[in-house]
Amino acid sequence: MNVSSLIPSLSDLPGFGRSATAAGTSAAANVAADGSAIPGASAAMRQIVSRYDMSDISPNDFSQMVQKLYNNGAISQKDLQNLSGIRADLDKAGVPADTSINLVDFYRNQLQAVSAPANGKPANPTDVQSVVGRLSWIEKFSAVQNQPASVGVNTTA
Repeated sequence: MNVSSLIPSLSDLPGFGRSATAAGTSAAANVAADGSAIPGASAAMRQIVSRYDMSDISPNDFSQMVQKLYNNGAISQKDLQNLSGIRADLDKAGVPADTSINLVDFYRNQLQAVSAPANGKPANPTDVQSVVGRLSWIEKFSAVQNQPASVGVNTTA
């Protein structure tokens, strides 16, 4: 199964498609000076994300997963900030911190809402882009959770 065909640019996500790091490596050792993730984080990402189900996760559990990804060097400071926006969206939507939610459906619904013209006005491209970016992260995490062993492996050969 070619995961990258299901989710375009999966290999572009920091930490995907790279070799594993030694256990116990600090987050700082896996983050470049510009804040981007560097090679070696995919094993940590697979290990952490595979424990979480994006179709049944609470905001608290999502925050815990994101913090673990950062602490293990699987994502950069910039990614941490971007992913923190997901928690902010859930809080804004009134999702209780310990209540499970399907994040894939949540962001698909959000995308529909921001894409639809309101009061005759066209959709705001910035809002659409933000929701698309967050949905992309959630779908990538879902792919890791559903197929943890194949992510980061060239399956097109």
